[in-house]
Amino acid sequence: MKPVATFIAIVLVVSPLAAIDISPSRENIPDRFRTGGGKRFSIFAGDPERVQRANEIRFSDFSAELTIDPPEISLAALRAAQTDLKPRMQFRVFNNGKRSYILSFPDAQRFDYIILDPEGRLIYEWSADKMFVQAIGSSNVNPKERLSYTDEMPLADKAGKLRPGVYSVKAILANYPEITAEQTFRIVP
Repeated sequence: MKPVATFIAIVLVVSPLAAIDISPSRENIPDRFRTGGGKRFSIFAGDPERVQRANEIRFSDFSAELTIDPPEISLAALRAAQTDLKPRMQFRVFNNGKRSYILSFPDAQRFDYIILDPEGRLIYEWSADKMFVQAIGSSNVNPKERLSYTDEMPLADKAGKLRPGVYSVKAILANYPEITAEQTFRIVP
């Protein structure tokens, strides 16, 4: 047993121990994580099906909420075109899941909403009179965070077409028609 222990002691003292330099200033990425051309490994450099799976969105992780303030609006006040009467809608999209999502948009539009009269006819579509910058964009939504969009509804402009009743508003997340919310408001005489 002594000769073996002596041999190991001599080998350890005489030969330097193998060490790995992990200096942050040195390139330490193993070759197996490199793709052609010396680039770093990336999920986007590989199989398109793998990229698609990584970008899949579980719509069950999302919920949406729409609020209208005030929930009751006077038609007489709208027709008088009071400048301080500007009903507001707020559309919120919540990530209730356990992972972050990157929501992609083909242009600068992030939401849309429509207003329907008591018979269900369209009286206003928010995006119909707008132009959007043609630039691809995205929004990152972490777990338990939300996206929020607010707009003033132009009801004073439509006062001539309105009558008392219950109106519906439907908000939609642009590029994701699966994420919607609906709310009603009342117009009183």
